Amino acid sequence: MLTSKSILKPLIALLTLSFFSLSSAHASIDEQLELVDSSFASVDFYPLSNPDLEGLLGEYEEEAQSLMLTKGESYSLVAVCDDKCFDLDLYVFDKDGSVIGYDDDDTSIAIVDFTADYTGTYDAEVTMYDCYQQKCNYAVKSYVFKQ
Repeated sequence: MLTSKSILKPLIALLTLSFFSLSSAHASIDEQLELVDSSFASVDFYPLSNPDLEGLLGEYEEEAQSLMLTKGESYSLVAVCDDKCFDLDLYVFDKDGSVIGYDDDDTSIAIVDFTADYTGTYDAEVTMYDCYQQKCNYAVKSYVFKQ
């Protein structure tokens, strides 16, 4: 089964790298998320009204946010970080604390696709593994599949 991750992660990474190489300034978090928004819309994934999880993390620091999701809906959570970050991981946990999806690739973009098994709270946890300054900026955005 093709997922937003399998279709879009290579495309987003390539476009982000192209943006970095074509611009004297590095793509901001907002610019990366705009790119994700347009790429995901092409496969019918649209942003939720939930606020994004965003902030600053140093190496090996993590932060979590709870999300209210609906049973049977397909979701994609995307984490991006700034140009000083080279490895960001994303895990999604159910109400019992079990991992239901993760992306721990050695990249600065993490995407987790899953279908909610119940209506209720899920936790998204982002971990900064490789930051070349004291703290790196990051953001996590949630998308839902709509046909």
